[in-house]
This record gives sequence, structure tokens and C-alpha cells, in this order.
Amino acid sequence: MFYCEKYYEPYEPCKKNKLFFLGVDKGRADLLLCLKAVFEESGIECDIRLLASGLNKKRRQELKSILTDKRLSYEEYLTQLQRCSLILDITQFGQMAPTMRVMEAIYLSKKLITNNRSLSSYDFYTENNIFILPDEHDDSLTDQLKDFLVRPFMPYSYKIRKKYDYYEWQTHFHTTIM
Repeated sequence: MFYCEKYYEPYEPCKKNKLFFLGVDKGRADLLLCLKAVFEESGIECDIRLLASGLNKKRRQELKSILTDKRLSYEEYLTQLQRCSLILDITQFGQMAPTMRVMEAIYLSKKLITNNRSLSSYDFYTENNIFILPDEHDDSLTDQLKDFLVRPFMPYSYKIRKKYDYYEWQTHFHTTIM
């Protein structure tokens, strides 16, 4: 996965803990709904938007608190990300590589909450910036999230951003193929 340095935003502290997620179901709807309640209990304002296409009436009713019919352009999406302090990344079963949301967290200087356990082995991982959700949700999750929220954000170095930049990826890709 790569991103573009042109989107880089230096870290600016936010007055409130606001989380953003926009995506399609991909089997994540029930988890997103459950996490929303836990996040709110932890003092996080949630803006979780699940695109509603293809859901039957009963399912739409069950998920109404997180559903949206409105798609966003990438520029509109970035505007929403800029208004938050946290990005939520819930991967599909079996997915282990960093997603676009991970790259957005790095380049937009946002904290990340994810279920992707493999991120702990990457060079950009730091406990201050990335909270990896436990496999099993227990009563301590709320306290763990509160602890994460008070940790200071550690800005990512230019070296890290450069490594995941499109041009670096392109150079590596061409070098590997040649």
C-alpha cells in the first residue's frame, strides 16, 4: 500500500476525540455497531457511516444508526477525516496488509483504531498512535481505549512517510521488475 506526500498534514491537537469511518459492509456491520457503543462509552464521538446499498428493509432498520446512502468524493472524504482525531480501520477476515485507512492515518497525522493485528510488526507502529483491538471484547476495553486517548500523538517522520509514498513505491516497483 502506498499514499501521496501531497496529502500530508502536520499534526494538530484536536479538542475532542472524534472518530470517522466510511465504508461498505463486507461482513463488518455488526462489529461496527458494537464498537460504536464501546467507543461512545469511552468518550469518543463517533461518525461511523456504512453505505446502505443492497440491504433489505429489516437489516436497514437494525443498522439505522450507522447507515448512509450518501457516497463521498475523495475530497469530501478527506474533509471528514481532517475534522476527526481518530480513524477506524476494520479489515475483512484474513486481511493482513495495511489498508488505505492506515496510510491516511500516517499522512493525515491521525490516531488509528484497528483490528489488524499485523500492524504491530510494521516500522510505523507505535502504541501512542495505533490501538489494536483485542480479539475478544471484555470489560477492560473501555479503560484501554481511554488510556490510548490520553497518550500523546507521535508525529510520523519524513523517513516513514517517504517509504510509503507513491514515488518511492514506483521506484521500488521498477527496480524489482528490471
